[in-house]
Amino acid sequence: MLAVSACMAMSGCYLLESAYGQLSLLSKREPIERVIARPSTPEAVRLKLEEVADIRRFASHDLGLPEDGSYRSYARISRNYVVWAVVAAPEFSIDPRLWCYPIVGCVAYRGYFVERKARAFAAHWSKKGFDVTIDGVAAYSTLGHFDDPIISTMINWSDTDLAAVIFHELTHQMLYVANDADFDEALAMTVQEEGVRRWLTLQGRESELAAREVDEDHQRQAVELLRHTRDQLRILYASGGTLRTMREEKRATLAALQVSYEVLKMLKAV
Repeated sequence: MLAVSACMAMSGCYLLESAYGQLSLLSKREPIERVIARPSTPEAVRLKLEEVADIRRFASHDLGLPEDGSYRSYARISRNYVVWAVVAAPEFSIDPRLWCYPIVGCVAYRGYFVERKARAFAAHWSKKGFDVTIDGVAAYSTLGHFDDPIISTMINWSDTDLAAVIFHELTHQMLYVANDADFDEALAMTVQEEGVRRWLTLQGRESELAAREVDEDHQRQAVELLRHTRDQLRILYASGGTLRTMREEKRATLAALQVSYEVLKMLKAV
C-alpha cells in the first residue's frame, strides 16, 4: 500500500498510466474502410463512418489540413468517455493549477483513462481546499504524435459536430504552441468555424449553417457571461476581505451566474 501511495504521488506513475491508456486505445484501431465493409457493422455506424471519410478528405483537400493517418481509423471502446479531465483551482483564485508534461508543455487539467483514478485524484485536491471539477471527454488529440482514431464515444454525433472536431484537432496538429493554450484554441476554433461553414455551403445546407451560426452566437454569449463572472471573482479575491465574507460573496456570484445561464438557455429555446 505504501508503494502504491508513493507511486500515485509521482508524476512518473501518471505518465506510465497515461501511456498504457493511450496504447490500449491505439490497439483498438481499425481502418474505416474495413469497418464499413464488414457485414456485421451496424448500418448507423457504417453511414456515420462514410460521412467521416468524406469530411476527412475535405479537411485535407479543401482546407489544407494535414494529410496523415488521423481520423482514418475507428476504435470501439466499452465506456461512455475516453478520458476524464480533472481541473483544480485554489478556493480564492480563478487561475487553475497547471500540470506540465513532455511535448505538450503545461496545461490546466489532468486526464485519466480510468474514471476511479480521476475521482481519486480530484478527491486529493479537494481535501487540500481546491475547487475541483471532473468532466468526461469523448474525444481528444495527440497533436499528430499518433494517428488519432474516430472513437465510438463520438459515433452518435451529428456529421457537423464530427466535422468541427476533426477540423479543430487537425489544426492543432498543423500548429501547436506549447504553453500558449489561448492562442492554440483561438486558432483551432477559427479554422473549425470557417471549415464547417465551407463544408455546409459546399453541400447546399444553408439552413443548417444558419442554425449553427445561431448556436455559435449563444455559445459566445455563454462565454461572455463566464468571463464577466470571472472578472467579478477576480476583484472579489483581490479585495482582502475575510474568509467568511469572500465565501458568502463567492456563493452569491456563482448563484447569479446559474440564474443568468438558465435565462440564456430559455432564450435559446425560444
